[in-house]
Amino acid sequence: MTDCPVKLLQDHWEIEKLITDFYIPLKPRMVLEIGSLYGGTLWKWIQNSERGTKIISLDLIPDNELHSMEDVLEARRLWATWANRAGVDLVKMTGNSNEYEISKWVKTCAPFDFIFVDGGHDQKTVHTDWNLYFPMLKDGGVIAFHDIAFDLENKFCIEVGVWWRQMKEAGMFGDDVTEIIRTSGDNGIGVVRKEIKS
Repeated sequence: MTDCPVKLLQDHWEIEKLITDFYIPLKPRMVLEIGSLYGGTLWKWIQNSERGTKIISLDLIPDNELHSMEDVLEARRLWATWANRAGVDLVKMTGNSNEYEISKWVKTCAPFDFIFVDGGHDQKTVHTDWNLYFPMLKDGGVIAFHDIAFDLENKFCIEVGVWWRQMKEAGMFGDDVTEIIRTSGDNGIGVVRKEIKS
């Protein structure tokens, strides 16, 4: 497969395992990504989707010392070309995933087969994303969270790992949970498959 044309802020082994073990077998037709940034993972979904798949990218446009607005917008100008070549219906939504009006609009596109969450990295934001978007997942669908391997003491102040472990220990994810972690204390992808109701 061709190398990703923009920055991919993922561990390559982890994201490829997510795609191979979950995304491709699932053959999703409705996909939601919360937190696309440059579009590295978005490119992965597009390249591994069947023609006619609808993919929604929901994100803010950052402008900080790590990610300049100019660099992000330059990368995002490529997205439409990727989607057109792959025959994928790409919808770009700019906004805060935690805002009710935003989630209300996203719900009009639900249910989703696959949701990838890599937006806000504090506990409150990621928990709100869980509460808002997990109900929009189809039975048997998959929701995945990035950065679950981080400990509380990390230089990036990422709290997803703390939230993930608390939720898992409380049994909030159910029984079908997978952790894709190559290096302890860094990155990591947590995968939850929604129970199929009989």
